Amino acid sequence: MVRREREARSMRELAAKMRERLDTLARAYSKRLKAIAGYAELSRTERLDAARAALGMVVDYVDSGDDAAFLQSIQDLVDTRMKQGWSAESLLQALSALEETVRPSVTTIKAAKLLWPAFSKAHGVVATGALRTLREGEQRFRQMVEAAGDIL
Repeated sequence: MVRREREARSMRELAAKMRERLDTLARAYSKRLKAIAGYAELSRTERLDAARAALGMVVDYVDSGDDAAFLQSIQDLVDTRMKQGWSAESLLQALSALEETVRPSVTTIKAAKLLWPAFSKAHGVVATGALRTLREGEQRFRQMVEAAGDIL
């Protein structure tokens, strides 16, 4: 029990350090996002806000250790961006850029064991969201073709 408490305290300390550096991390992440389709079209302020929000999700996850909320936030973001017409490739690139941005903060094995599996799951969430969006588009297309066949 003492070990778990130490690990939890260590993660809360990492989260606090990341919060202190949030503006610096957000600028670095925003700079990476500028090279990614979808994000490149955002204004500087919008891109920086998106960077802060994504980093905030990571910090909250590190603080809580509960990946369910982190993965749900990723899912919500994927759903929103895909409905806006963003590509899955852009979202995966943004997720990889987020990993690259936080990597220097991950200096312990405990932190790595916490973060990297969650990022791996997040990649799966993005891929699943993309497949779902493709299936929905295919279904709409089929319905249109069927409706057009009735008219012809």
